[in-house]
Amino acid sequence: MDPERFGLVARVFERAVGLEPEARARYLDEACAGDARLRLEVERLITADTGAAAALDGVLAGAVGTLDVPVSAGRRIGAYEVVSVLGRGGMGTVHLAVRADDAYHKQVAIKRLRSGPATPEILVRFRSERQILASLDHPNIARLLDGGTDEEGHPFFVMEYVAGEPIDAYCDRLHLSVRRRLELFEKVCAAVQYAHQNLVVHRDLKPANILVTPDGTPKLLDFGIAKLLDPTSVPHTVAETGTAERLMTPQYASPEQVRGETVTTSSDVYALGVVLYQLLAGHLPYRIITWTASEIERKVCETEPEPPSAAVARVEERPGRDGGAPLRIAPGDVSRDRATDPDRLRRSLAGDLDNIVLTCLRKEPARRYASAGQLAEEIRRHLDGLPVIARGDTWSYRAGKFVRRHRFGVATAAVAIVTLLAFGVTMAVQAARIARQRDAARLERQRAERVTEFLVDLFDVSDPSEARGRSVTAKEILDRGADRIRGELRDAPKLRGTLLGTIARVYTKLGLFDRAEGLAREAVAIRRQDPDDDAALARSLQTLAAVLEGEARYDEADKLLRESIALDRAHAESRASELGGSLNQLGRMLSTLGRYDEARTALGEALELATRAHGPDAPETLTVQDSLANLLSFSGDLAGAESLLRKTLEATIRIHGRDHPDVVHAMNNLGQVLHLELKNEEAEKLLREALEINRKVQGEHPDVAISLNNLSLLLIDLGKLDDAEKLQKEALAMRERLLGPGHPDVANSLHNLAFLYQVEKRYDEAVPLYERAIEIQRKTLGPDSPDLAVAVKNLAAVEQKRGNLARAETLFAEAAAIHDRLGGDVGAAASYIQYAELLVIRGKCSAAVPQFEKGIAAWNAMAPTEAWVAEAESLLGGCLLDLGKPGQAEPHLAAAHAFLLEDKGADDPRTRAAAERLAKLGPAARDATR
Repeated sequence: MDPERFGLVARVFERAVGLEPEARARYLDEACAGDARLRLEVERLITADTGAAAALDGVLAGAVGTLDVPVSAGRRIGAYEVVSVLGRGGMGTVHLAVRADDAYHKQVAIKRLRSGPATPEILVRFRSERQILASLDHPNIARLLDGGTDEEGHPFFVMEYVAGEPIDAYCDRLHLSVRRRLELFEKVCAAVQYAHQNLVVHRDLKPANILVTPDGTPKLLDFGIAKLLDPTSVPHTVAETGTAERLMTPQYASPEQVRGETVTTSSDVYALGVVLYQLLAGHLPYRIITWTASEIERKVCETEPEPPSAAVARVEERPGRDGGAPLRIAPGDVSRDRATDPDRLRRSLAGDLDNIVLTCLRKEPARRYASAGQLAEEIRRHLDGLPVIARGDTWSYRAGKFVRRHRFGVATAAVAIVTLLAFGVTMAVQAARIARQRDAARLERQRAERVTEFLVDLFDVSDPSEARGRSVTAKEILDRGADRIRGELRDAPKLRGTLLGTIARVYTKLGLFDRAEGLAREAVAIRRQDPDDDAALARSLQTLAAVLEGEARYDEADKLLRESIALDRAHAESRASELGGSLNQLGRMLSTLGRYDEARTALGEALELATRAHGPDAPETLTVQDSLANLLSFSGDLAGAESLLRKTLEATIRIHGRDHPDVVHAMNNLGQVLHLELKNEEAEKLLREALEINRKVQGEHPDVAISLNNLSLLLIDLGKLDDAEKLQKEALAMRERLLGPGHPDVANSLHNLAFLYQVEKRYDEAVPLYERAIEIQRKTLGPDSPDLAVAVKNLAAVEQKRGNLARAETLFAEAAAIHDRLGGDVGAAASYIQYAELLVIRGKCSAAVPQFEKGIAAWNAMAPTEAWVAEAESLLGGCLLDLGKPGQAEPHLAAAHAFLLEDKGADDPRTRAAAERLAKLGPAARDATR
């Protein structure tokens, strides 16, 4: 093929490869303009790029078998009904399908062997993939659900449907920082390591086979060309690949794959390195122009890639979307996708990350990381600020080569030198250690004496001669201690900092944040003056962050906690418990702010550290479990939250007895979850007990207001509105006194009292309360808070009831926009559907349709269908009918009518309305939609 022809093929391929199948077909119709040879060459190249089955020696002329004919929508494959085509590969087509019988209703992905002639080797490889997947059970690997042979004799298997996007696209769309990309990639390495431990090499690792779900979970897909390291462990497995059949995706293939040599786990490590290079630098290690076999082999096997920190300065063109003009990618584009600027990005990659990536990309397998697990550990060490194993080809590497060539001479000289040095160093170290131990013992004795003297004098306030018959409260003792510290202990800054922090923590537990803040800030200032004691600084930062969190100053608290975590990470082995505590505190706060992915990462690490440091039933571990349960509840997993909270409550009672604040906290959280699950009788009993214990143990305290609030919300649902109003007003007054009028907990009580008025149809009283709550939430929680979305949605509903439809529409649109940014959940479903219903009332069917669709999808993803959701689906079908789309309307109308008929009966107004809409289709129209 002449160079001009190669250039044409390459240009068309680069634009077509990134398109969806339908858009790709349209583009190729236009670009090839009747040139059948050009189209065939491009389609074969695309097949090679997918990594299903392409021979390197003929990338443009070696696809296996014939072009695949996908199964049409509505056709059965086994017990499943095909919905659409998800993608095509060299061995088969992947279809989106649903279970067609009544066993269960779930979307799945079905991979079916390609139509047309196929070699026995391809049949064996397909069956092998099915067996490989069946042997893998890991949260970051797509699960095998079923398998069989269809009516035409084509083998197929059914996999978990992963509704995600390639890892590189996911990271770029969310503008993830380098750190967050590394944390995500670390999970991918863990999945690959698991496959390797089960004797499976993937052989086609690339972003398209690593999808990330909306909740941030990476999933490893497509074991279509995977290889078993132990072929005897699976019947009908594929023979070891030789040079005649090099299955791969060229951009991500290792040198040994390109040369047709034996493939091992080291090849997957190489591919992981290419993926990591792309995630960090925004480019691939090699720029392949002509895509000939010789160029690919030369680039991959002989060319050394430039470091990622240098690659970020490249300017390249990438194929445009939908066949459009090429996109020019400059350093500013790459850095912007990583939430930084070009200079900072280059500096962050230079050094450790350059060395880590280039170690993965070594030409010789033996010089790469020994496993994907070792690569994951290397990334974790970098994130933790620890030294990494990887080193470039520097003096140390060349020196190692010299030593291996002259082992005996170097060893003899080294022994003599080391012996002399060791003797001198040992004597010096021992002398210094003895001196340090003597000085530390003296300082500790003096410190203990000063603390004892301080405490004895502090509690003199309870002496009868001092108290004179009055009861002395803990708060008075704390106040006296704080005053004394301000005037004394100037000559002992470490002791002063310790006592300031201690009293600040107790003030915080009492909810006296204004008194705690000044002490906590002074403690931090003292600790910053002693750079040698960063452990004490980390604890002081953690204390101040807790105070600021209590005052709803979340941005300041976040910065302090992350500084504390960074200090502890530098000493992770000796400070595992302290690091876990800070991570738990950060995760809990992020959950409150609706930043669930970040919270899940922090709390997962906190639980691991706490369990390792203290054991599974220790108070520190139970505290993290409680935070994780709250996160599960906030993100919609009520069953998981209930299970975890029951275990936490049982263990907490066993440790502390029932009359303890930690027990009350666990009772409150479990009661809330039971309320959400409509287990109201058990929830009421638990929440009343929590309130009773809380009043007895803590008196007037922010936690008591939480108990009042939670019980009030339950009583609203039980119809006990007078009792609910009394409790909610008490909670509001207590929060305003303790926390101030601008605290988000005050907004919470205002919102809940307004909701009670909304239930009682006291709309004019509800509006100002909602408006005040929203004002506070905007200032304290920011524009993307789940609590703000709920409050705005509820105010919109009230305004709709009052007849202010224009304002209601504006508010519903704002709530929907917040949910769009946060991701859909059950709360988002209600918001979308109520918005859509208002749009229908206002005659805006075309705008209502996408809101209905989002709301119904969000609900069905997390909860079984209910009557109001079925009614919404019926309204959606009616809108589609009005828009002249009977084919799209029919399945919604049929499903809604069937559910309402069974759930509510034929005489229910909602069922009749659904039946009337369904009848509008008419027999002829209904037949036309099938």
